[in-house]
Amino acid sequence: MRVPASAGSASTEDGSGDPARPRRLYFALWPDAALRAAIAEVALAEVALAESARSGGRAIPARDWHVTLAFVGPVPAARVDHVRAAGARVVAGGGVQGFDRVECWGRQGALVIAASATVPALARLAEALRNSLDAGGFALTGREFRPHITLAREPAVRAPPRRLPEPLAWAFEDFVLVESHPGRPGRRYEILARFPCRPATPGAAPHS
Repeated sequence: MRVPASAGSASTEDGSGDPARPRRLYFALWPDAALRAAIAEVALAEVALAESARSGGRAIPARDWHVTLAFVGPVPAARVDHVRAAGARVVAGGGVQGFDRVECWGRQGALVIAASATVPALARLAEALRNSLDAGGFALTGREFRPHITLAREPAVRAPPRRLPEPLAWAFEDFVLVESHPGRPGRRYEILARFPCRPATPGAAPHS
């Protein structure tokens, strides 16, 4: 199993198909080229480990690595702008999140780079997004926010959790709204909008 070669960001070309179909959306942190290269150092080592164990897992292309902040799910096309507006309302500063563990998650298994703890700045950003979406009429599931980067899916061999020799530092100053398009062999991701992390102004009324 190999990490597919790709150094670019998510595609921004229009997806084809029925314009009336629901749009599958989520908010995420998206890495720049330097951070993607740092993730690749970990990913290549871990996927090579999975390959040596003949796991048969499916590697996630480098262009698709991200940290999901809020999964909105299927949204009517007419309401996509409402989701975009929810992102624009968010007031939360940036920060640096460390990722220090490699783990296998889920029943079928997903090989992820995970964090032992979520830094307050990232927790506030995820909460602000959830609150803004809720205010806009988009109810999210009650799943606990656990920042992670998925490297591969469905590995047949589930390695025990382990620490990285050196934590991966993700400095975040913005976040993106992404649409997930169906396709083969996997989904295609398109960045629809980018929003800066904006710390609250002292004395300003909180946004929801």
